[in-house]
Amino acid sequence: MIDFIKIQYTDKSKLEPFVMSEENFDEVKGTFNFQTGEIGYPYKAKLDETMDIKICKKSGFVQNSIHKLYNQVNEKEQHNYNDFKYSNIVEVLDYMSSKLIDSTKIKITNMEFGLNIRTDVPAEELVENNVFTFKDKNYNSNREFGGKGKLKQFTYTDYLIKIYDKAKQYKRPGNILRFEIKFIRARSINKFGIYCLDDLRDKELLRDVFNHYLEKFDELLIIDSQKNISFDSEVHKTKWLKYSNPDYWEKEISFYSRQTKMNHKNEFLALIEHYGLNSTQEKVRNSLIEKFNFLISN
Repeated sequence: MIDFIKIQYTDKSKLEPFVMSEENFDEVKGTFNFQTGEIGYPYKAKLDETMDIKICKKSGFVQNSIHKLYNQVNEKEQHNYNDFKYSNIVEVLDYMSSKLIDSTKIKITNMEFGLNIRTDVPAEELVENNVFTFKDKNYNSNREFGGKGKLKQFTYTDYLIKIYDKAKQYKRPGNILRFEIKFIRARSINKFGIYCLDDLRDKELLRDVFNHYLEKFDELLIIDSQKNISFDSEVHKTKWLKYSNPDYWEKEISFYSRQTKMNHKNEFLALIEHYGLNSTQEKVRNSLIEKFNFLISN
């Protein structure tokens, strides 16, 4: 569920002396000035080799994956390919509260929400061949993790959408697909009633985030394999060739009215349903719902 987080200490007056104390952190790095010989800002430290702590002149930050932090503390290994249940979230928040001053009361500025699910085919193939558009736009980042799987990313002002092969990223057996949303503005997190880490203990707020997450998934278009389509007519074939080209939605249709765009989109969706090419999307959606219900209940 919750993965990457970033919290901001706008008042660093408590954080800085806490981090600089040898009782709390064995190693703190600063910037060395060769001319004066002084060590200055930013000061950097790590919590359990996982959470990055940064103290600047006016504020401080703590950021990274609380899912990985949980696994580092409990398994001595940093990864986020396994299930991260509600009880695990509560446990890691308690741990952070014991290791960092006021950490669960400080403002959240970034947050990721993502789920790992099993798929019938390798997730890399699903991302490469079946993920089509998000909000009728093509992906703006397509990465291969240096041969460790496939990722498609859709970037917007307040959030990022990512869908990728989690199994291959970590060289795990089986097919594991990850769909996640990263909120990159505090306002996009606050609208759920979430302002600090302690708010993540509230199951109802987490359910609200998931409902929003599912709405975003529904704006992602995933189409089954189209290799053996037997079209009923040339009209269907012509429309399919036009609509199944992402450039059509990015460029050609961009000057049409909103109603005309909607009409074309509805025609495309009708073709997808008519030829039974929406089963992958339905399976992934159902798996996301099933996985969330399991995680939030345990």
